Amino acid sequence: MDGIRSSEIIKNANNELNIIDEITLARERIRDLENQVYDLKSKSPELLKRVEHLRKFHEDTTLLRDAIYSSVFPTFIIDNDDRFMMVNPVFLDAFSRKNMKIEELPVSQVFPQVFATKLADMRACCDGTGNCSEVFELEWESEGRIKLYDMWLYPVIGEDHRPIAISGTAVDITDQRIAEFKLRESEEKFRVLVEETDNLVLQLDPDLRVLFANHASRDLLSLAPESCVGLPVLDFVHAEDIDLLERRLYSSINDNSKNVTLETRLSGMDGQQRYILWSFNLVYDSEGFLIYINCIARDISKRKHLEMQLVKARDTAEAADRSKSEFLAMMSHEIRTPLNSIIGLSELMLDMHTEGEQTAMLETIRSSGLGLLNLINDILDISKVEAGQLKFDQQPIHVRECMEQIRRTFAYRAEQKDLAYSISVDEDVPTIILGDRERIVQILNNLVGNALKFTHEGHVKIRVSVSALANVEELDLWQGGNVQNLKSFRISFEIEDTGIGISDEQKHLMFLPFSQADDTIRKRFGGTGLGLTICKKLAVAMHGDIAFKSEFGKGSQFILSLNVQGGDGLEVASHESGSKAILKLNRELAKEYPLNILVADDVSHNRLVMKTLLQRMGYNPVIVDNGESAVDEVMNQPIDLIFMDLLMPGMGGLDASRAIRHRQNTGQLGKRPIHIVALTANAMQDDQDECYDAGMDGFMAKPVRFQIVQETIIEAASALEDNP
Repeated sequence: MDGIRSSEIIKNANNELNIIDEITLARERIRDLENQVYDLKSKSPELLKRVEHLRKFHEDTTLLRDAIYSSVFPTFIIDNDDRFMMVNPVFLDAFSRKNMKIEELPVSQVFPQVFATKLADMRACCDGTGNCSEVFELEWESEGRIKLYDMWLYPVIGEDHRPIAISGTAVDITDQRIAEFKLRESEEKFRVLVEETDNLVLQLDPDLRVLFANHASRDLLSLAPESCVGLPVLDFVHAEDIDLLERRLYSSINDNSKNVTLETRLSGMDGQQRYILWSFNLVYDSEGFLIYINCIARDISKRKHLEMQLVKARDTAEAADRSKSEFLAMMSHEIRTPLNSIIGLSELMLDMHTEGEQTAMLETIRSSGLGLLNLINDILDISKVEAGQLKFDQQPIHVRECMEQIRRTFAYRAEQKDLAYSISVDEDVPTIILGDRERIVQILNNLVGNALKFTHEGHVKIRVSVSALANVEELDLWQGGNVQNLKSFRISFEIEDTGIGISDEQKHLMFLPFSQADDTIRKRFGGTGLGLTICKKLAVAMHGDIAFKSEFGKGSQFILSLNVQGGDGLEVASHESGSKAILKLNRELAKEYPLNILVADDVSHNRLVMKTLLQRMGYNPVIVDNGESAVDEVMNQPIDLIFMDLLMPGMGGLDASRAIRHRQNTGQLGKRPIHIVALTANAMQDDQDECYDAGMDGFMAKPVRFQIVQETIIEAASALEDNP
């Protein structure tokens, strides 16, 4: 049986065994190149041992070849003459030697000199010592690209314990080195970033001890970075904030939260206290256990101090605003109280059919009182607009009827000055618009009144026109029920005069409070300079504006523009003309609306005004000077309507109203309804809200006016009739 091809065994001239190539080796015999067969059983033991050794060598060589060829790494064997004995296909591919028979080639034809140097170093190391190895990095250019390999060299040891060959393996580490370079580059950038930032950067272990600190620790903690390592981060937190920080962190750890942000105070080693915004990033392992915590601490002391200053400034401003409101409320109350007597008694005396010089004097007193009342109302309106407390009623307004009222109001004044005075309403102006009639009339009265005041000859013309809205989204007026068939408009009221005009230098003062073009105008024409300021603020608050054009010495044009809705078919409440100087008392009112009326007021002349007024209407009112007496009278006799002052000694009007409502609710007054109306010099919105909260049904600010008192009585009678 033929054996496996291996080395040939022959005898030389000295009858010694040699090993040559190309002989067939069998288990029991061998055949040399001359085809001579040797019977192995008849040979000497040395021959048999030699043959067996060859057989084992062949088997080992075969296994080694198979291992080399199956390796995924470039693998090779080099003999002692530095020639390649064996390489695998991966080697040929990696080092661009696919079409080259590399076996028996010298190493120097494949690898650079550094490789041969490493081989020599390894052989010197292994000579006589047995096993050794060499690992080094080899740079290789392949297809225009530089590659890096880790070269691993191992000796193949023969029977004499000396290397008979060297096996090697090359591992491509190009991508690894690139990744390492990028990592180092990234780490360097991160290091520079961490060191350059002014924020304190820390890394903490799960016990909240510092593992790393950047240079900012010197500024914020007054410690060198290396001195921070090992210290608990809580050592740097203000004592009052430690519990907050611990609770937030440990709660986040229990919930496996990754990010925590909070503010605390920080106390550095220099004793200085700072405000810090902490940003913690919690890092966990694959099993959910906390590994470390990265945190950035940003000094927000400047921002916090600014916030505290802003809060302090806000509190100061709010306190000042409250003081202003309290002052206005007090001023209003103190001025309205005497005005109640001045206006009320003057109107009562005028109603007594006075004549001649007495009537003129009383008209002057009444007119002066109303002027002072208007000034108070103007100041309160500015305060309400600035505080956002001014409320606007949205009711249907008959445009032409409203403008007719404006015409009649100023017709007499225009006639006295012999001015051409006219009002025109364009045909396309809707018959009805939705808005606050009282405020619109207030603005127009002021603008028209100013035009007449500053015009001595020529004309004052008023024109009403409409145009489409530039931005319908600006309209936010109607908040009531469903209003059908309405369209959005921009309505304009133009007031043109040929008066004294306004110089360019003075135009910027027009809408400033307490300002007029110059002091001579105030002296010549009077006024406080509040009118246009209030008009401007009211117009803006109603989603509109006031613009003006003026030429000094030739006249002015003021334009009030409002965004409104308009349409036909809505019912409009009629408004009596304002041309009548004094409304006549209805002396038969008590017969039409028989009510039992009580007046509670601690000021004697206020009681006199109300008593006289009600008696002129036919009533016999009950008059008391405090809230407790009012409650007693209600308990002792039937009372239908109460005019209740708020500020009275002992029990005030609010407490008295609550006491009366309590007695009604508990059945002490039976089922008898009582209508309570506040009669007070406190005219602020908060005062009205308090009155309604106390159980009152109406609110009437002093000074009292005939018409309002009469309307209040009629409303009370209607309410009592609806709730018998």
